[in-house]
Amino acid sequence: MTDMQARASADPLQTMDAKLWAEDFMRRFSGRREDIDEGLMIAWFANAIMRGYDEAMRRQAAALADERRRAMEEAAKVVQEYKLPTGESIAGDTMNRYLDGIAVDILAKAQAGPEEAP
Repeated sequence: MTDMQARASADPLQTMDAKLWAEDFMRRFSGRREDIDEGLMIAWFANAIMRGYDEAMRRQAAALADERRRAMEEAAKVVQEYKLPTGESIAGDTMNRYLDGIAVDILAKAQAGPEEAP
């Protein structure tokens, strides 16, 4: 497939390339100037703008997912290495019991209200 054929078959909704958007517009509306009005231009540009927005959101979601994965891996390393004052590891069931205890303490303090909290 030549570069020209690839461009002709490219769907502008799959790219943020302004040149492809312009080429597709010209292909669709060349010779049909009477069909080109403000409404068509608003729709065309709104689609192009939203395509850019959607791509930015996709990239941001992917970056956040990568960061979340890295943070979870780092947290898992810390949990594996952390020892309670008793010398016991908090990995596995011990970690769950330890975290459950913290959660119970936090809930108790929240329910106690500001006057009773230490």
